[in-house]
Amino acid sequence: MAMLLKPDPDIVKQLFNVEIEATEEFAEKMDKADPLQRFRAEFEIPPSIDGNRLESIYLCGNSLGCLPKRAKTYVDEEFQVWKKYGVEGHFRGKRPW
Repeated sequence: MAMLLKPDPDIVKQLFNVEIEATEEFAEKMDKADPLQRFRAEFEIPPSIDGNRLESIYLCGNSLGCLPKRAKTYVDEEFQVWKKYGVEGHFRGKRPW
């Protein structure tokens, strides 16, 4: 069941020193002030399945989240260690498991 979560205006005011506004301009202003904004480019954000926007809005709580762009490189490196060392990969390589 989907649930609508509304931000607490007092907490938003305390954290960002702003009053919540239900406008696109306010959303864009908050996006620009987001201290985690620089990490967005590190993830593969899937396109909208319905075609009504360029990217999906990804808010699934039962998910690993969007794929980190570095994940394939890391997994491929571990496959090579596994291939080369087998069970000894537990003790060898850059990131012993």
